[in-house]
Amino acid sequence: EQLAKKNKFLWNLKGIIDRRKIEVSYLGNHYNSLSKERIREIDFDYILVSSTLYFEDILKELIELGVEEKFVIRGGGLYLIE
Repeated sequence: EQLAKKNKFLWNLKGIIDRRKIEVSYLGNHYNSLSKERIREIDFDYILVSSTLYFEDILKELIELGVEEKFVIRGGGLYLIE
């Protein structure tokens, strides 16, 4: 969100998926988590996986749901350095 506010990382959040029910606010919009099966309903360019610990497990699940690996980004390394 910090990068987007500074126009250094332009992207739109289309939804969040988590194993538990969570709510996220991003750039003034509120999102409730979706079930992983709903990934097929989202028109995405890329999927950003924010978990570094479980990245490989999540990637495997996404592939099983029909997502191509080339569209999955490991997001743990995105930081704003000033």
